This record gives sequence, C-alpha cells and structure tokens, in this order.
Amino acid sequence: MNKWSIFSRTIVLGVAPAIFMLLALTGFFIHEKFDTLQQQLNRKGELLVQQLGPASEYAVFIKNPSLLEEIVTPVLNESDVVFVEFYDRDNELLLSRRNLTLIDELEELEISNFSSEIELQDVPLESSDLSLSLAGPSEQSPNKIIGRIHLGLTNKQLLANQMDSIMGGILIGLASLLLAAGLALLIARSILKPVKSLSETVKLFKSGILSARVTEYSGGELGILESNINEMAKTLEQAKRRELEHAMVLEQARSDAVEASKAKSKFLAQMSYEMREPMNAAMGSLQLLEASVQASKLRSYVENSLVASTKLIELVDNILDYAQLENNAVELSPSYFDPSRMLQRCTAPFIAMATKKNIDTHVHANEIFNDFLIYADEYQFQKIITHLLSDSFKNTENGTIEVKLAGKLTESADKIFLVLEVIDSGCGYSADKLGKIFHSFGVAHDVHKPYQSNAGLGLAIAKKLTDCMKGTIEVSSAPDQGTRFKLEFVFKVQPQEKIEAKLPPSDSRAPSISGRILVVENNAIDQMVTKDMLNNIGATVDTAISGKIALEKIRQNDYQLIIADANISDLSILELIQRIRAFERAKNQQIPILIFTADVHVSDWHDFLKAGANDFLVKPIEMTALWQKAEQLMLPQESR
Repeated sequence: MNKWSIFSRTIVLGVAPAIFMLLALTGFFIHEKFDTLQQQLNRKGELLVQQLGPASEYAVFIKNPSLLEEIVTPVLNESDVVFVEFYDRDNELLLSRRNLTLIDELEELEISNFSSEIELQDVPLESSDLSLSLAGPSEQSPNKIIGRIHLGLTNKQLLANQMDSIMGGILIGLASLLLAAGLALLIARSILKPVKSLSETVKLFKSGILSARVTEYSGGELGILESNINEMAKTLEQAKRRELEHAMVLEQARSDAVEASKAKSKFLAQMSYEMREPMNAAMGSLQLLEASVQASKLRSYVENSLVASTKLIELVDNILDYAQLENNAVELSPSYFDPSRMLQRCTAPFIAMATKKNIDTHVHANEIFNDFLIYADEYQFQKIITHLLSDSFKNTENGTIEVKLAGKLTESADKIFLVLEVIDSGCGYSADKLGKIFHSFGVAHDVHKPYQSNAGLGLAIAKKLTDCMKGTIEVSSAPDQGTRFKLEFVFKVQPQEKIEAKLPPSDSRAPSISGRILVVENNAIDQMVTKDMLNNIGATVDTAISGKIALEKIRQNDYQLIIADANISDLSILELIQRIRAFERAKNQQIPILIFTADVHVSDWHDFLKAGANDFLVKPIEMTALWQKAEQLMLPQESR
C-alpha cells in the first residue's frame, strides 16, 4: 500500500467505507423487509380465517356446502390462497376447495397453514330486562364450537415481494456506492491536482529551472505547502543568481589569472631571448679570451666568468620551463631516437665536474637499446635526466654517481617498459625535505643551515615533465646515505637499423677545418665573436649584416657552410632559408645551413628544419659545440 498513488489511496479511502456500509445497511434492510413481509403473510392468514368463521357460522351450523361455496369463492380469487377447508363439530369435512391456478405448482410451493374454530355466536335479545343484557359474559361452552376452518397460503407472493425488496436494496446500495465513488473521485482529483502540480514544479527545480512556480489551487494545509514551496523556489532562485554572479566573478578572475600567467610566460620568454643575445656576445668573448690567455690566474678568472654565465643561462631556462609547465604550454614533439646515445649526450657535460669533485661516474644502458629506438620527446627527456644529474652532482663529492637505463618489451613487442635510475652516494635528504623536493623552491635556502646552491626548480621541472610524458618518478634518500631516483615510462618502439654510430668528439680540442663559411649576423659583436671562433679552427669566414647581402654573396661565391642568426633585420629567417634552397636548386647544389637562435620554443626549432635548415644551436653559443657542428656539416653529404 505504501507504493500506491495518492489518487488510489483516496479512492480506496472513499469507496471502501461505502461498500462496507452498503453491505451492512442493505443486509439489514432486506432482513427487516423479509420479516415484515412474513408478518404480513401471517396476519393475512389469521385475518382470513377470523373473518371466515363468523361468515360461515350459519352454513356450517346447517351443514350447507352450497352456502359455504359462495363464501369460499371470493377467497380463492386471492393469488396466494391455496385451499380452504370446512369441518363440522364431528370433524367431518363439509367443503374443501383448491385454487386451480396453483394446482401445477403445489409441489414446489411452500404453504403456510392457518386454522380457526367456528363458534356459535350469541344473539342479544330485544328486551327491556336490563338484567339479561347487562349480565357479564358467560363462560365459553364447548357446545358453542360448531366447526373448524383450515386455510393454506402460499409464499409465492412473499418470495416475489422479497425479490423486489432485494432488487430495491441493491439499487439503492449501488446508487449510494456510485455517489460515494463520485464523491471520492472528486476529492481525489481535488487532492491530486495540487500534488501533481507540486511534483511537476519540483521536477523543474531538479532540472535547474528555479523560476517555475506552483499554481496555488488549494486552501488549508495544501495551500500552505504550495505557498511555502513558492517561497522556497524564490529563495533558491535568488541564491542561484548570486551563485552565478559569484561564478562569473570567479571565472573572470580565473581568466584574468590565466591571461596574467600567459603574459608572465610571454614576458619570461622574451626576457630569456633578450638575455641570450647579449650573453651570447659576452660568453663568446670569454671563450675566445679563455683560448688565448696563457696566464693561469687570468685564465681562472675567465673560467669562473664562463661558469657563472652558464649558471645564469640555466637559471633563466629553468624559470621559463617552469612557467610553461605551470600553464600547460609545453607541447611534446615525439620522434624515434636511440636512448643510449641520448644518455651519453646528457652525461658528457658533467665529465669535467666529475673530475673536479672526484666523482666516479658509471653509465649503464641495457643491450635491448642496441636493437630498438623509443618514441618520445628526446629534448624533454634529456631535460629530465639533466636535472636529476645536476641534483646528484650538486649533493655528491668524493663519491659515486650511477645512471642505469633498462627496458623490457611488452608481450605485443610494440612498446617497451623503460626504467631509468640515477643513484648517488651524496649527502642525501632528510625525511622532511624528501617530501618537498619536487615542489618549486621545495629545498630553498635556510639561513639556519649550511648553504646549498639550488634554485628550487630543477627537480620540480623533472617531475612535471615526467607527468607530461605519462611516467612516474620515485625517490628514496636518507642523510649521508645518498639519493636514488627511479623513473618508469612506457614508450612505443621500432627496430633500429644497424649503422655505424658517429658520436661527437668527447674532448674540447679544436678541429681543423678548411673551407669557406658565410656568417649572416646583424649584431656586430656577435658577428665578430662567431668569425673569430671559426677562424681559430682554420675556416675562411665571410660576413653579411642582412639577408639580401647574404643572398648576393651566395650568388658570387661558393660556400661550404652558411651560419645565419634567426633574427636578421630585412628578411625572416624562414624566407631566407627558402630563397637559399631555391637558388641552390637552380645551381644543382646544396649548402648546409646552421641557424643560431635565442628562441627557446621547440616549435620554432622544428620550423627551421622544415624550411630546409640542417641544424641549429641555441644562444649563447658554446665554442666547442660550434666547432663540432661546423665540422660535422662540412663533411661530404654521404659521410655526415
């Protein structure tokens, strides 16, 4: 019943008592009617025999059946009289008559018998003797009974009347039931209509339409409920409006924050670019000075200046990388590469530091990488390893640093489960610092503790880049027991072609180059520094301060290498590359093009290569890196 609707419950509540009252009252009415009809039949029978007694007194007294026949004939005309019989004093039958219309039904009829004695009536005398007439009634004498009457009445009419009573009772009951049902239906609808209106309005509330209102049909409790729901809807609508206004304010604040963050990233990128330009001239000059200075003290000053400049550039790069990661602005550019060779390139810059700090360095790469290339962003992966190695070399002295690269193919052999470990025996981290080393500035300087050089960004960048590449990074450490970083990735792989590896030279000795190089640079200092760097290895160098001058010189001379800055004044670098390549196609030759750029966006580097450049270097330019690139690009094409 708990699952019944309000309409069903109301109908049942209205009709059930009506049915009960119908059955009770109809039963009582019919019962009383039956009793009344039965009493009427009994009274009729008694009345008939009482009336026939005096009427038939004389005929019975003289025993005259003819007279009795005249008396009985009208009585037998009654439809419920079955028979009439007269007996004399001696109980002899004087007359017996049957109702001929009921002869065929006698066996089926139920007959009620009535009888009465026929008495000889006293006749008062017409006498003036008051004593005779005023005398009290004399005692009944048996001699006064002169006969007896038997009368039979059928219940046929009684049954018919009873049936009529039943039908009447049923009709009255049905009419009452219909009235009760109609009244219950009317009440149910009057209750259901506001309840349904309430339900539909609540559904609208649920769907978020708080402007809906309940039509107030009713009075009483339902009317109060309708009014309260409307008031509640009004309150909710106002609250939602305030919430939307608050959400709009928050969204605007978020949008402003995003725009501010983008502006910050753009500002940092621009500042990085602006800093790299003068730093390129400064560091280039220092490198040239380092190569020419013989005095050990002056050479030490130059080396310290180069180290400080390199750290400044690293700090700028880290700030820019972190800002881009915070804004989810880093776009991965995956390609297939050899992770073992990439690992050698990552560890090569730390060889000098390892020697200076007396650190024994071990690099192990699984043999599986001799057969497979992995598909990932090599540049960002190299950044992760570099930041981990930087942390290990910072915390280690007179110890060991071990780099392990392992891999296992999946069952389908199209992916590899790669594990990279960087383990050092340095000073390690305490438990409180260990939980914060991946936070920006998580291990910042504390004036109460010994100073450790740390910008607080390297490990945070490594963690965010690992997340971007859908990898995991774990760290375990303890004070004076070293630190262990473990990274896990899943990369696609493809078989590696067996070709002879051409690794760049591992030392910084100057190569010897014979050939003609064109340097396109509109900054006079950078132009001079680049020219001197290349002159030191035997190259003949021409310069051009604009793209148009460079194109003119290319038409007039044969060059084995073109080095161009990405920011020449009269042409875009992409247009310059394309015009050089178009000129070469006409002469059926190809000159290697090396781009210098202060831009740190990977997408721009790819644009250089797509336009036709052979390679690029990011400012500030390291002299040894320039020598290696120049030597590599000036080799015959089949030997590169």
